Amino acid sequence: MHELRVLVLECDGYEVTGLTGHLRELGVEHVQVVEGREAPMMERLPERADVVFCGLDGGGSRTAHILHRIADQAQPAAVVIYGPLEDPAHAENVCRRLGLRYLGHLPEPMQPERLRRLVRQVRTVLCR
Repeated sequence: MHELRVLVLECDGYEVTGLTGHLRELGVEHVQVVEGREAPMMERLPERADVVFCGLDGGGSRTAHILHRIADQAQPAAVVIYGPLEDPAHAENVCRRLGLRYLGHLPEPMQPERLRRLVRQVRTVLCR
């Protein structure tokens, strides 16, 4: 069993602090953050991650661009979209069309119990 590796893509420093803090409280030690404005311009996403928490712009064009980048990785990470999202079903459909495992949507404000259940599910599925 390996440790869960998480990549957080987010523009809002406050959201990054909250999410990464909650993840660490849940025992997720491998958390890497890419500031959301930088992510679309990166040639490659950093280090392999098991899960990408994508909170860039509520599912708009930058998020779609990042989802394509994730899908282009040799071993694509699973995806969680968080923050405001007009149509969670659309985000799920985009992920599936790209061959990504969509793990769900975490709305704002962050709901620690929902995040705890998601992390437990991810560990069960991805970290055997």
